[in-house]
Amino acid sequence: MKSKEAWQKYLENHLQFPFEAEIVDDPGPLKVGDIIKVTAIEGVFDLYGIVVKARMGRKQYSFPICLLEPVEKESKNYQLVDEYNFWFCNQ
Repeated sequence: MKSKEAWQKYLENHLQFPFEAEIVDDPGPLKVGDIIKVTAIEGVFDLYGIVVKARMGRKQYSFPICLLEPVEKESKNYQLVDEYNFWFCNQ
């Protein structure tokens, strides 16, 4: 199993959905500082790593988790996303 797929399986089993996250980088229609509700993991892509399904208002988005930071800094989700993002940025 490849590392990205292993991370996907691990996060699917340990993240608690849904959770709110802040956008920390701007790759598209959403802006830095926007808050979205992450609802599930969509899949793994070579360029973007793990991509999640998210909502903002009534609109649904697919968004790389490496560009997100969970709002609740004391949560298990924050720690898990932070650890994945560290790994992804340094691979």
